[in-house]
This record gives sequence, structure tokens and C-alpha cells, in this order.
Amino acid sequence: MCLLTWAASKLFLKKAWIWFKTYWYVPAVLVYTFILWILFRRNASAALEVLASSQKSYEEQLDALKRTHAEEIQKRDRALVQYEEILNVLELEHAEKEEDLSADKKERIKEHIKRFEDDPAGLAKILEEKFGIKYTPTGIANE
Repeated sequence: MCLLTWAASKLFLKKAWIWFKTYWYVPAVLVYTFILWILFRRNASAALEVLASSQKSYEEQLDALKRTHAEEIQKRDRALVQYEEILNVLELEHAEKEEDLSADKKERIKEHIKRFEDDPAGLAKILEEKFGIKYTPTGIANE
């Protein structure tokens, strides 16, 4: 019986050696994991503290970024409101000046019409020179 166990053990060891030569990395990873577990099990609480502190730092940075973004949005909104107000004021001033210019222009045209009441050709010439208006009085042909 001893021979049978010795032969079976020898066969088992040969098969184990072939398996170990083929899959050598499996026991190596197991041994490596065991060694790391022994070395670092004492510092697990320190690693957790580092992890918690980095998470807290991340959240603080994220909050600061959100605050900065909100401030930038507020500044942009204020600038847009100010821009709209200035634009409205400028448009009103431009409309008033345009009316003044139009009224002034109309007044000068009326003066020229009165002055050249008897001379339609002179009126056409002066309106074209001063205002860029092509006026063709009835009875005078375009050249």
C-alpha cells in the first residue's frame, strides 16, 4: 500500500509541477497579495483618513468653483442690463437727433422752395446739390 501511495504522490507532484510551470503567475499573485495584506493591514486607518481628506478637499474645491461661476454669471447679467440701458438711452437720443435733423432739413427745404418759387430749375439744382434730392419740376425734362 505504501507503494501505491508513493506512486500516486509522485504522479500528483509531477502534475502539480506541470501545472505550476504553466500557471506560475497564479501562486505568485496569491503570495504577493498575502505579503501586501500583512504589510499594509496596520495602515488601513491612515489610508482611509487620506481618502476622506482628499474627498473633503474635492468637495471644497467644487464648492469654490460653483461660487465663482455664480459670481461670474451675476456680473455678466449686470453687464447685460447696463448694456441694455445704455443702448436704450442712445437709441432715444439718436431718435431725437434724427427728428431734429429731419425737422431742420425740412425747414431748410421749405426755405429753398420759397426762395426759388418762381425758378423750378434753380430749385431742382439747389435741392440736388445740398440734399441729394432729385427734383423734376413739371415741364422740365431730365438730362
